[in-house]
Amino acid sequence: MRQLLISFWVMLMAVSCDAVIAQNILYASTYNALNVHLYDNEFCQMDFHENMEALVSMAEENGTDFGSVAACYAADTKSGVAFDDSRYNKIREYLTKYQYEDFYYAAKAYNAIYDGMVFFPVAEDSAGQYEFYFENSYMADRSYGGERKHEGCDIMPSENISGKFPVISVCDGTVEKTGWLELGGYRLGIRSDEGVYFYYAHLQSYADEFSEGDRVRAGDVIGLMGDTGYGEEGTSGQFDVHLHFGIYVNDAKGNEISVNPYAYLKYVRDNVRRYNFGNSVMEGNPYAL
Repeated sequence: MRQLLISFWVMLMAVSCDAVIAQNILYASTYNALNVHLYDNEFCQMDFHENMEALVSMAEENGTDFGSVAACYAADTKSGVAFDDSRYNKIREYLTKYQYEDFYYAAKAYNAIYDGMVFFPVAEDSAGQYEFYFENSYMADRSYGGERKHEGCDIMPSENISGKFPVISVCDGTVEKTGWLELGGYRLGIRSDEGVYFYYAHLQSYADEFSEGDRVRAGDVIGLMGDTGYGEEGTSGQFDVHLHFGIYVNDAKGNEISVNPYAYLKYVRDNVRRYNFGNSVMEGNPYAL
């Protein structure tokens, strides 16, 4: 009888070990041991511009927040496996167990941008007379003032005319920075209520005499698109008219880092958050075309 019990115990241990090994293999195969941290280059690139609508839909269908889905997607970008509900649930299980801090802060940052950024930063007329173009130029090389990287996206108008096109606040927030920068010309920095810093540069002029601490609403006109910068205050004409738009968030250590605006710009331009002159916030606005 004793020998039988011992044999049964050994068999149970073997099954248990096999289960642990199988679970470890599952976790490893879920994301190649999940060796990408969510605040490295993969996070800053926010490389889901082709999939953002699908990620938003997945979050809604799973009854969760966009940030959690986006964070799992960011951790899975190198796997080569289809990112579906099953994949999302496996990766979330792993991240919440083994990389909770990275997961938490990444999801928080994704949500803060998504929740705060409700308008495209350039007002597009409903008649479609004027168009605006932008590319994924984040981290492209720049040389003025020394070798550096481009921390944002440039939005170009169909007509190279300074002072014609209204720039609007993408969020509700508070003016944090205003005035002249050599690289940015006349610029405005607005901190959203969710804690994201949105940066608007090369303005021809401001729509108001903004001071630090002023409140703005999403959709408020904050200035006119221009070509200022790359010199002493008042310098213009060193490049084509455009808006440099940047997004900055805090990482897990509280350091402010730039992230790629491209996916969010595409989403707010192409979806229900798209801004047109027909919206009530433009009624009676002296900057309307």
